[in-house]
Amino acid sequence: GAPYASTATATGPDGRPVPVMHACGHDAHLACVAAAGRWLAARRDRWRGTLLLLGQPAEETLGGARAMLEDGLYDRVTPPDEVLAQHTAPFPAGMVAHAEGPVLAGSRTLAVAFEGDGGHAATAHLAADPLRAAAGLVTRLPEVAAGESGRPTVT
Repeated sequence: GAPYASTATATGPDGRPVPVMHACGHDAHLACVAAAGRWLAARRDRWRGTLLLLGQPAEETLGGARAMLEDGLYDRVTPPDEVLAQHTAPFPAGMVAHAEGPVLAGSRTLAVAFEGDGGHAATAHLAADPLRAAAGLVTRLPEVAAGESGRPTVT
C-alpha cells in the first residue's frame, strides 16, 4: 500500500467484496474496448459485419479525432454503418449512467470578440457599444443551454 491507493470495493459474482482499481479514464476506456471486443467476438454468430475497435488519442482536446482523420483513418477503414462509443464520467464506483441520444459527443471552445466604435456621451446613440453586446450574449446563454436535449439520467 501506497497512501493514495484506492480503497473502493465492488461486489463480486459470489457476493463478496472485491477491491477495485482507481484508474484514469484512458485505462477504463481501453479496458471497456477490450471487454466489448471479447464479448462481441464470443457472439460472432449473432451479428454480421466487421468489428473495428478504436481508441482515440487526445480526446480531451478534440485533436485526436482530427489527427486520426488527417492520418487517413477512412482511407484505411470503410466508414461504419454503426458506431458504439463510450466515455467515462466522474460517477461513484459501481454506478453506470446512460442517456438516449448523443452524450459527450464532443466539446468546443468558442472565442468571441466584440468590437465597437466609441462615442461621446452627448452622441451615445451613434456609438457601437461592445460591452452592451457582450452582456447581452452572456445573459442569453442560459436560454441556449435550456434548449439542450439528451441530459444524462443516472439510475
